[in-house]
Amino acid sequence: MIVGTFLPEIEIWNLDSENCEPICVLGDLETSENAKKATMMSKKQKKAQQMTNTNQPMGGVPEHTHTDAVMCLSLNPFQSEYLLSGSADKTVRVWDLDDMGCKAVYSNLHTDKVQAVRWNKFSDQIFASGGYDGRLNVCDVRADTNTFLNYTLDKKVTKDIESL
Repeated sequence: MIVGTFLPEIEIWNLDSENCEPICVLGDLETSENAKKATMMSKKQKKAQQMTNTNQPMGGVPEHTHTDAVMCLSLNPFQSEYLLSGSADKTVRVWDLDDMGCKAVYSNLHTDKVQAVRWNKFSDQIFASGGYDGRLNVCDVRADTNTFLNYTLDKKVTKDIESL
């Protein structure tokens, strides 16, 4: 079983085991907290941190973890080793469950929380995401993370997208 939590972590559980701990956790709370602090720093502090060579890319978006609650998950129906996650940190991530790591970060799809992600039922490389910003995005994982189709729904019809 795969569970998103209010922490920026994704827990993987073996329900056949009597152990009351997840067998794996994707993401890292400590890295997430450091990224949150980085986004709140002053310009001088950010410049000083950049000079000390940190693992965090500029802009405060860490490469290997969400920075806020994981709101939605979708397991690829064709390749079950690939998992999508959407978060309150406005990002969508593609995880490789064989390597237990983040393979791609889509940080430019949404301007508010990501509420829904879903792999395409007919193509193993296409997914959709929807969020509180009323945007519906369709992405192909073979393309650059900046390449996607975007549909913004009329605010008169709906304020946010809660499921796909």
